[in-house]
Amino acid sequence: MAVTRMENIGRMSDIVIHNGTIYLSGQVGGGDSVTAQTQNTLATIKSLLEKANSSKSHTLPHFSPS
Repeated sequence: MAVTRMENIGRMSDIVIHNGTIYLSGQVGGGDSVTAQTQNTLATIKSLLEKANSSKSHTLPHFSPS
């Protein structure tokens, strides 16, 4: 099974695709507040998913307690 690595930075890859699953790693956002950091991180994730020909609509749903 092939492993595709994208956005390589040294020994790390921001995107790894294996068996149809996209893995993202090391995404942190800069900013002066938690809100800014969260917005920057989510924007980076969106951009990386687009580079892998995917989107946030294809991510696994989160657990929401009842």
